[in-house]
Amino acid sequence: MTAAGRDDGLSGKGSISHISVPPPRWCSMPFETSFYAPYSSFDQPHFTLDETIQCCCGYLPISPLHSLIGVPKHAVIYGLTNRLNASIELLPCPVCCHVRRQIGADLGHFGLFNWNNSMIFSHELLNGFTNAYTASETPFSAFCLTVQRTYMDHGTDNTFCSDDTFVRVWFAFTRLQELDSGMMCPTCGPSPSIIIADGISLGIHHSQMSANVAPPTHVSPETSEKH
Repeated sequence: MTAAGRDDGLSGKGSISHISVPPPRWCSMPFETSFYAPYSSFDQPHFTLDETIQCCCGYLPISPLHSLIGVPKHAVIYGLTNRLNASIELLPCPVCCHVRRQIGADLGHFGLFNWNNSMIFSHELLNGFTNAYTASETPFSAFCLTVQRTYMDHGTDNTFCSDDTFVRVWFAFTRLQELDSGMMCPTCGPSPSIIIADGISLGIHHSQMSANVAPPTHVSPETSEKH
Protein backbone atom coordinates (compact mmCIF):
# COMPACT_ATOMS: atom_id res chain seq x y z
CA MET A 1 0.00 0.00 0.00
CA THR A 2 2.92 2.34 0.65
CA ALA A 3 4.25 1.71 -2.85
CA ALA A 4 0.80 2.11 -4.40
CA GLY A 5 0.28 5.48 -2.75
CA ARG A 6 3.74 6.83 -3.49
CA ASP A 7 3.85 10.18 -5.25
CA ASP A 8 6.06 9.65 -8.30
CA GLY A 9 5.89 13.31 -9.21
CA LEU A 10 4.41 12.20 -12.52
CA SER A 11 0.91 13.67 -12.11
CA GLY A 12 -2.12 11.91 -10.68
CA LYS A 13 -1.92 8.97 -13.08
CA GLY A 14 1.86 8.63 -12.88
CA SER A 15 1.98 7.19 -16.40
CA ILE A 16 2.27 8.17 -20.05
CA SER A 17 -0.65 5.95 -21.04
CA HIS A 18 -3.87 7.86 -20.48
CA ILE A 19 -6.53 6.32 -22.75
CA SER A 20 -9.16 4.17 -21.02
CA VAL A 21 -8.65 0.41 -21.21
CA PRO A 22 -11.68 -1.92 -21.12
CA PRO A 23 -11.60 -4.63 -18.45
CA PRO A 24 -10.87 -8.23 -19.54
CA ARG A 25 -13.65 -10.33 -21.01
CA TRP A 26 -13.82 -12.63 -17.99
CA CYS A 27 -14.86 -9.80 -15.61
CA SER A 28 -17.22 -8.01 -18.02
CA MET A 29 -20.94 -8.37 -18.44
CA PRO A 30 -22.07 -9.83 -21.79
CA PHE A 31 -23.36 -6.44 -22.94
CA GLU A 32 -20.21 -4.50 -21.95
CA THR A 33 -17.26 -3.62 -24.12
CA SER A 34 -14.27 -5.69 -23.08
CA PHE A 35 -10.59 -5.96 -23.86
CA TYR A 36 -9.24 -8.65 -26.14
CA ALA A 37 -5.46 -8.89 -25.87
CA PRO A 38 -3.84 -8.65 -29.31
CA TYR A 39 -1.36 -11.32 -30.27
CA SER A 40 2.04 -9.72 -29.82
CA SER A 41 4.54 -10.49 -32.57
CA PHE A 42 7.20 -7.91 -31.77
CA ASP A 43 10.77 -8.38 -32.94
CA GLN A 44 12.93 -5.46 -31.83
CA PRO A 45 9.90 -3.13 -31.93
CA HIS A 46 10.15 0.58 -32.62
CA PHE A 47 7.28 2.88 -31.61
CA THR A 48 6.89 6.18 -33.40
CA LEU A 49 5.00 9.34 -32.48
CA ASP A 50 1.27 9.14 -33.20
CA GLU A 51 -1.98 10.94 -32.40
CA THR A 52 -2.02 9.50 -28.84
CA ILE A 53 1.18 11.24 -27.67
CA GLN A 54 1.09 13.02 -24.34
CA CYS A 55 3.31 13.84 -21.37
CA CYS A 56 2.49 12.48 -17.94
CA CYS A 57 1.66 16.07 -16.91
CA GLY A 58 -1.11 16.10 -19.52
CA TYR A 59 0.62 18.38 -22.02
CA LEU A 60 -0.28 17.83 -25.67
CA PRO A 61 1.87 19.26 -28.49
CA ILE A 62 0.05 21.90 -30.51
CA SER A 63 2.19 21.47 -33.64
CA PRO A 64 0.98 19.15 -36.42
CA LEU A 65 2.11 15.58 -35.95
CA HIS A 66 4.01 15.44 -39.26
CA SER A 67 6.18 18.38 -38.17
CA LEU A 68 7.35 16.71 -34.95
CA ILE A 69 10.66 14.88 -34.95
CA GLY A 70 11.13 12.50 -32.05
CA VAL A 71 14.37 11.22 -30.59
CA PRO A 72 14.54 7.40 -30.26
CA LYS A 73 15.24 6.12 -26.76
CA HIS A 74 15.73 2.60 -25.37
CA ALA A 75 12.82 0.98 -23.55
CA VAL A 76 11.97 -2.42 -22.10
CA ILE A 77 8.69 -4.27 -22.65
CA TYR A 78 7.72 -6.54 -19.74
CA GLY A 79 5.44 -9.34 -20.86
CA LEU A 80 3.87 -12.26 -19.05
CA THR A 81 6.69 -14.70 -19.82
CA ASN A 82 9.59 -12.62 -21.10
CA ARG A 83 11.03 -9.11 -21.51
CA LEU A 84 11.92 -7.48 -24.78
CA ASN A 85 14.10 -4.55 -25.77
CA ALA A 86 12.43 -1.81 -27.79
CA SER A 87 12.88 1.77 -28.89
CA ILE A 88 10.39 4.60 -28.66
CA GLU A 89 10.41 8.09 -30.15
CA LEU A 90 10.10 10.86 -27.57
CA LEU A 91 9.79 14.62 -27.44
CA PRO A 92 10.97 16.90 -24.59
CA CYS A 93 8.11 18.35 -22.59
CA PRO A 94 8.27 22.19 -22.63
CA VAL A 95 6.18 22.38 -19.46
CA CYS A 96 7.98 19.91 -17.20
CA CYS A 97 11.56 20.65 -18.32
CA HIS A 98 12.77 17.42 -16.72
CA VAL A 99 14.76 14.63 -18.35
CA ARG A 100 12.27 11.98 -17.15
CA ARG A 101 9.24 13.93 -18.33
CA GLN A 102 9.02 13.39 -22.04
CA ILE A 103 6.17 13.10 -24.49
CA GLY A 104 5.50 9.60 -25.79
CA ALA A 105 2.79 7.49 -27.37
CA ASP A 106 0.05 5.79 -25.33
CA LEU A 107 0.67 2.36 -26.99
CA GLY A 108 -2.66 1.02 -25.72
CA HIS A 109 -3.71 -0.18 -29.19
CA PHE A 110 -0.66 -2.46 -29.14
CA GLY A 111 -1.89 -4.01 -25.90
CA LEU A 112 0.84 -2.17 -23.98
CA PHE A 113 0.84 0.17 -20.97
CA ASN A 114 3.46 2.91 -21.28
CA TRP A 115 4.41 3.73 -17.70
CA ASN A 116 7.30 6.16 -18.09
CA ASN A 117 8.62 5.83 -21.66
CA SER A 118 11.37 3.52 -20.38
CA MET A 119 9.37 0.69 -18.79
CA ILE A 120 6.45 -0.64 -20.82
CA PHE A 121 4.15 -3.42 -19.56
CA SER A 122 1.82 -5.65 -21.54
CA HIS A 123 -1.88 -5.57 -20.71
CA GLU A 124 -1.68 -9.35 -20.63
CA LEU A 125 0.77 -9.21 -17.72
CA LEU A 126 -1.18 -6.61 -15.73
CA ASN A 127 -4.54 -8.28 -16.31
CA GLY A 128 -2.81 -11.53 -15.41
CA PHE A 129 -2.25 -10.32 -11.86
CA THR A 130 -5.87 -9.14 -11.60
CA ASN A 131 -6.93 -12.60 -12.72
CA ALA A 132 -4.56 -14.34 -10.27
CA TYR A 133 -5.44 -12.41 -7.13
CA THR A 134 -9.20 -12.60 -7.71
CA ALA A 135 -9.05 -16.34 -8.40
CA SER A 136 -6.49 -17.59 -5.86
CA GLU A 137 -5.77 -14.72 -3.42
CA THR A 138 -2.31 -14.14 -4.87
CA PRO A 139 -0.28 -11.33 -3.22
CA PHE A 140 1.94 -9.06 -5.29
CA SER A 141 5.15 -10.65 -4.02
CA ALA A 142 4.09 -14.17 -5.02
CA PHE A 143 2.98 -13.08 -8.49
CA CYS A 144 6.24 -11.19 -9.12
CA LEU A 145 8.22 -14.22 -8.00
CA THR A 146 6.42 -16.54 -10.44
CA VAL A 147 6.98 -14.07 -13.29
CA GLN A 148 10.67 -13.72 -12.38
CA ARG A 149 11.08 -17.51 -12.42
CA THR A 150 9.39 -17.68 -15.83
CA TYR A 151 11.75 -14.99 -17.13
CA MET A 152 14.75 -17.03 -15.97
CA ASP A 153 13.78 -19.76 -18.45
CA HIS A 154 14.99 -17.32 -21.12
CA GLY A 155 18.28 -16.58 -19.34
CA THR A 156 19.43 -15.82 -15.81
CA ASP A 157 20.07 -12.18 -16.74
CA ASN A 158 16.49 -11.80 -17.98
CA THR A 159 15.21 -9.99 -14.88
CA PHE A 160 11.77 -8.69 -13.96
CA CYS A 161 11.11 -5.32 -12.32
CA SER A 162 11.04 -4.89 -8.53
CA ASP A 163 7.93 -5.68 -6.50
CA ASP A 164 7.44 -2.01 -5.59
CA THR A 165 7.60 -0.97 -9.24
CA PHE A 166 5.05 -3.58 -10.26
CA VAL A 167 2.67 -2.45 -7.50
CA ARG A 168 2.86 1.16 -8.67
CA VAL A 169 2.44 0.17 -12.32
CA TRP A 170 -0.55 -2.08 -11.63
CA PHE A 171 -2.41 0.59 -9.66
CA ALA A 172 -1.66 3.17 -12.37
CA PHE A 173 -2.98 0.72 -14.98
CA THR A 174 -6.19 -0.05 -13.11
CA ARG A 175 -6.96 3.67 -12.91
CA LEU A 176 -7.52 3.46 -16.66
CA GLN A 177 -9.95 0.56 -16.34
CA GLU A 178 -13.65 0.72 -15.50
CA LEU A 179 -13.69 -1.94 -12.80
CA ASP A 180 -16.38 -0.39 -10.59
CA SER A 181 -19.38 -2.68 -10.26
CA GLY A 182 -21.69 0.10 -9.04
CA MET A 183 -22.43 -1.72 -5.78
CA MET A 184 -22.65 0.40 -2.64
CA CYS A 185 -24.02 0.29 0.86
CA PRO A 186 -27.60 1.62 0.89
CA THR A 187 -26.94 3.29 4.25
CA CYS A 188 -23.34 4.54 4.01
CA GLY A 189 -23.16 5.22 0.28
CA PRO A 190 -20.13 4.51 -1.96
CA SER A 191 -17.48 5.67 0.55
CA PRO A 192 -18.21 4.46 4.10
CA SER A 193 -16.03 5.91 6.85
CA ILE A 194 -15.26 2.45 8.29
CA ILE A 195 -14.54 -0.66 6.22
CA ILE A 196 -13.92 -4.17 7.57
CA ALA A 197 -11.94 -6.27 5.06
CA ASP A 198 -10.81 -9.87 5.27
CA GLY A 199 -7.41 -9.05 3.77
CA ILE A 200 -7.44 -11.97 1.34
CA SER A 201 -7.32 -10.47 -2.16
CA LEU A 202 -4.61 -7.95 -1.28
CA GLY A 203 -3.01 -9.92 1.51
CA ILE A 204 0.05 -8.55 3.30
CA HIS A 205 3.46 -10.20 3.14
CA HIS A 206 4.25 -12.72 5.91
CA SER A 207 7.12 -10.48 7.09
CA GLN A 208 4.53 -7.91 8.18
CA MET A 209 2.68 -10.34 10.43
CA SER A 210 2.90 -9.78 14.17
CA ALA A 211 1.15 -10.74 17.39
CA ASN A 212 -0.94 -7.57 17.11
CA VAL A 213 -2.71 -8.76 13.96
CA ALA A 214 -6.11 -10.28 14.71
CA PRO A 215 -9.41 -10.82 12.87
CA PRO A 216 -11.92 -7.94 13.15
CA THR A 217 -14.25 -10.27 15.08
CA HIS A 218 -11.68 -10.81 17.84
CA VAL A 219 -12.96 -9.70 21.25
CA SER A 220 -10.43 -8.30 23.73
CA PRO A 221 -10.75 -6.75 27.20
CA GLU A 222 -10.50 -3.34 25.55
CA THR A 223 -13.40 -4.06 23.21
CA SER A 224 -16.51 -2.05 23.94
CA GLU A 225 -19.43 -4.43 23.52
CA LYS A 226 -22.72 -2.80 22.69
CA HIS A 227 -25.89 -4.67 21.94
